Amino acid sequence: MTGAALLRGVLRAHRRRVALAATLLGAHQGFEALVPVVVGAAIDDAVAPSDGSALLLWVGLLAVLFAFLSTAYREGARAEERARETAAHALRMQVMERVVDPRGGGEAGLMPGQLLSVATADVDASAGVIAGLAYGTGVVVALVAGTIVLLVTSLTLGLTVLVGLPVIVWAGGRLGALLSRRAAGQQAEAADASGVAADLVTGLRVLQGIGAADTAAERYRVASQSSLRATLGAARAEIALGATAVLVGGLAVAGVAFVGGRLALEGEISLGELIAAAGITQFLVGPLSRLAWVGGLLARARGSATRLAEVLSAPPAVPAPTTPTSLRLESPPKVSVGTLEVPGGALFGVVTDAPEALLAALARESSEAVVTVDGVALAAMDPAAARATVVVAPHEATLLSGTVRDNVPGAADAALEAAAATDVIAALPDGLDTELADAGSSLSGGQRQRIALARALATQAPVLVLHDPTTALDAATEARVAAAMRQARAGTTTILVTTSPLLLAACDVVAHVRDGRVKTASHAELLADATYRETVA
Repeated sequence: MTGAALLRGVLRAHRRRVALAATLLGAHQGFEALVPVVVGAAIDDAVAPSDGSALLLWVGLLAVLFAFLSTAYREGARAEERARETAAHALRMQVMERVVDPRGGGEAGLMPGQLLSVATADVDASAGVIAGLAYGTGVVVALVAGTIVLLVTSLTLGLTVLVGLPVIVWAGGRLGALLSRRAAGQQAEAADASGVAADLVTGLRVLQGIGAADTAAERYRVASQSSLRATLGAARAEIALGATAVLVGGLAVAGVAFVGGRLALEGEISLGELIAAAGITQFLVGPLSRLAWVGGLLARARGSATRLAEVLSAPPAVPAPTTPTSLRLESPPKVSVGTLEVPGGALFGVVTDAPEALLAALARESSEAVVTVDGVALAAMDPAAARATVVVAPHEATLLSGTVRDNVPGAADAALEAAAATDVIAALPDGLDTELADAGSSLSGGQRQRIALARALATQAPVLVLHDPTTALDAATEARVAAAMRQARAGTTTILVTTSPLLLAACDVVAHVRDGRVKTASHAELLADATYRETVA
C-alpha cells in the first residue's frame, strides 16, 4: 500500500459525504461570485435611475442569495467535518488493529511513542485530504465562476485573470511538492522525539537511580532540536506557499482593477459593470489565498499517508495459516520450541543468551523457530486461539490506564497472593479501585511488576510464559513469589525465562540454551557448569 492509495481509499470510503460537502461548498463559492454581479446590476437598474421599487426587488434578491449562501456553507462544512472525523476514527482503528494483530509485525520497527504519533498526528493529517478536496472544490468553482463572470462582463478583464491563474497554479504545485516532502520529514522527526520522550518517562526512575538522567535528557534534547528544525522547515515552506499565492493574487487583482478602470473611462463598460468587476476581483482574493491553505492540507496529507501506509502494510511476522488447525489440549499441555522440549504441567526455567528470539517465537511474532503445543504447530492455529493458549507476559509489562481492578481480570485473590501484590493493594488509598495515574507511573517499579505478574497469573492460560517477572523485587519478596508460583500454576504449563537463582531453584527443570545447544537438568545440577553459574550469579 502506498500513501496515494491510502488517500484514495479514504475518499472512496466516504465518497457520499465528501461529494455532498464538495457540492455544497462549491455551490457556496459559485453563488458568492454572483453577489458582485447582483450589486452591479442593482446600481445600473435601480440606483442610477433612482427606481425605489426596483431597488427593493434587488435587495430582496440579495437577501435570498445570502440565505442560500449561509445554508450551503453551514451544511457543507458540517458534512466535511463529519466525513473527516469519521475517516480519522476509521484510520485510527485500522492502525490499532494492525498493531495488535496476533500475527505481529505491526510495530514496523517503530518505538511506542512513534506509533502513537502515527495513530494521532498522521491519522488526522491524512484525513485532512477530505477537507482539502471539499474546500479545494470550492476554490476551483470560485475561480472558474469569477473568471466566467469577468469574461461575460468584459473579454479583456476575463483574459487578464486567465493569464494570472496558470502562474498561481504552477507556483502552488512546485511549492506544494516541497511542502509535502518537508511535512513528511517533520512528522517523522516529531514521532522520533515522541518515542524518545515516552521511553524516558517510562524509565525515569531507573535512569535517576543509575545516574543516567543527564545523558537521557541530552538524547531527548538532540531529538527535540531535530524535530524543531524539521517543523520550522515545513512552516517556512507553508509560509512561502501562502505568500506566493497572495502576492500573485494581489498582482492579478491590481491588474484587473487597472484594466477595468480604463475600460470604464473609455465607456466600454458601465458603472455597475465596473463595480461588479471590482467586486469579483476582490472576491477572488479569498479563493487565491485559500489555494495555499488547501495546498498545505493536501501536502501534509500526502506526507502523513506515506508514513501511515508503512504501518498498515507492514508484513506480518508470522504468516496466517491457510487452514487453521483446531487444538485439543492435553491437561496440562506439552510445548516445544525448536529443540527445546517443555513437559506438560512443568514449572520450566529457561536460561538463554537469546531471550528475545525465544519470546518472539512463543508470542507468534517470529517464524524462525517452530513452536508446537501438544504436537500442533502454533503457526497453524487460529491466531486468537493461539494467543489464548499461549500467553507471553513481557518483562516490561505496561499497566493500563484505569483502576488496579481493570488491570487484573477478575482481581483473583489467588493471583494477587501469588504475585505478592496483596500488600501493594492494601497500601493503596482505594485498594483495587485505586486509579493508576499515567499507566502506573505513580507506583514504584516493584509495585508495577507485582501487579503485572498478578495480571498474567489471573489469565489462567494453559501455557504461561514469564520473562524476568521479579527483577524489581527485593530478595525476600522474590522468594515469596517463587514459593507461591508452583501452587498458583498447578495443572498448567509455565515457562520462566529468567536468570534469577530464586526462581530457577523453584523450577522442576531448567534448560540452559547457549549457542543453539540445550542442556536440561535441575538448577542445582546445572550450577556445576561454570558458564551457567556465571550467567545466573
